[in-house]
Amino acid sequence: MPKNFLLGFGERLSERMDPPKTNMDKDLPYTFEESVARLEKQVGSTLESIHTLPDLACPHNKTVVSFVLHPEFTAKSYYPEALFRSWNLEQVGSRMIKVKPEKWTKKRDVCQVPNYSDNIL
Repeated sequence: MPKNFLLGFGERLSERMDPPKTNMDKDLPYTFEESVARLEKQVGSTLESIHTLPDLACPHNKTVVSFVLHPEFTAKSYYPEALFRSWNLEQVGSRMIKVKPEKWTKKRDVCQVPNYSDNIL
């Protein structure tokens, strides 16, 4: 015998509902230029290290690298999925770590954030 489920606020499913308004103007800890300079230096040194690895350390021509997101950008909506996809990176795991960024938008100290380590190139 089929069960009938009672949905709370089911009347909302009968008409179109727009998503709630959100403010996407987030304060940024670094300027665009600072971010580009930081990434160029970090990605450059990472790629140099990867290119010096022996073939035996890179099964199937893949390498494991670690990314740490700024604590103010750990929400799923800030995850750099498009960036990782453009670099052919694939996440294979994550874990929490304690970090102390160089800059904050608000006064803070150490914070635990996901370490998107184990991303495969």
